Amino acid sequence: MIETIREQLSSLPMSSAEHVRVSLFPSDKPIPSELQSQIIRECHSFLQQWDAHGKRLDAGATVILDHFLCIGINESHQQPTGCSLDKLSHFVQSLEKRFDLHLNARDKVYMLYDGRFTTIPFSQCHQLDIQERDKIFNLMCATRSDMESSFLIPIKESPYYRLFY
Repeated sequence: MIETIREQLSSLPMSSAEHVRVSLFPSDKPIPSELQSQIIRECHSFLQQWDAHGKRLDAGATVILDHFLCIGINESHQQPTGCSLDKLSHFVQSLEKRFDLHLNARDKVYMLYDGRFTTIPFSQCHQLDIQERDKIFNLMCATRSDMESSFLIPIKESPYYRLFY
């Protein structure tokens, strides 16, 4: 699974991994591959003209594991500003409307439970029989380096650990 994540991250800007800031937009349902292609085309179109105070941002997009739209920004080239991040937020909202998706579903936990991808509301976490092999997707990753090392972590290492017990 980690190798798949690294492979899917390879379409983000190529800088040292700690300089590529990521924004994750989780979907509460799988994004079909044909829809992923459309979304990535839309993202590339947006990212080609995305700027911060007139300076183009070096950014890329990918869909990870059919559930996470990931936008990566090479901050060593140009850092995003509040206005540029607002533009990104509005763009993602337009994707949600156009493709009938929920790409900011942060009221749920995304995890590998019993070997399967599972999305569950926070309020239901305590109902699961958590095993050592179960893992959670860490939506707090801020850089490509974080994604490569700690996107999928044991539940015990998660800030959501208390929800399960």
